[in-house]
Amino acid sequence: MKKSWMDRFVIYCWGITQPYDEHARAEVGHISTVALLLLIISEFLVLMIQAIFNIGWLNVVALVILLIAMVWVSVAIRKAGLTAIETTQANLPHTLHQIKRDAVKYGISFGLIVASMMVLIDATEGDSVKWVFALAMGGVGGIFFGLGTYQNEKKQMRVLPDDD
Repeated sequence: MKKSWMDRFVIYCWGITQPYDEHARAEVGHISTVALLLLIISEFLVLMIQAIFNIGWLNVVALVILLIAMVWVSVAIRKAGLTAIETTQANLPHTLHQIKRDAVKYGISFGLIVASMMVLIDATEGDSVKWVFALAMGGVGGIFFGLGTYQNEKKQMRVLPDDD
């Protein structure tokens, strides 16, 4: 089965390691649809309240809701078993290296997203000190996210015995 760019994007973003067949595609579609509906409804309500009452800090609430939706989808995909990693004892060093590389990739992505969100929230002020602070916070957040991802993946990995 040939994967479209959207399939590859979903596999990359959510760290799906199991075969991406029709069952996995349907499971991800169901999870994503529920998350998208909840996200659209809650974002619409938050942004309407902000527009009606002119409350500026609700922008941050909207970003937090987006982050919660992303985490919820990630946890739901993990519970569905689509991110389980199985390896043999002989292949363990290669698998650990792959997990480290993926954790670095996810940490950098998370750090850039956090920094971008912080910069976009304060973009109208034009203060370069806040931009440096945003980049530093994104870097620190990315490091912690990458380390947490690596530890979580390592803990969930199943090592199968070698067939001798």
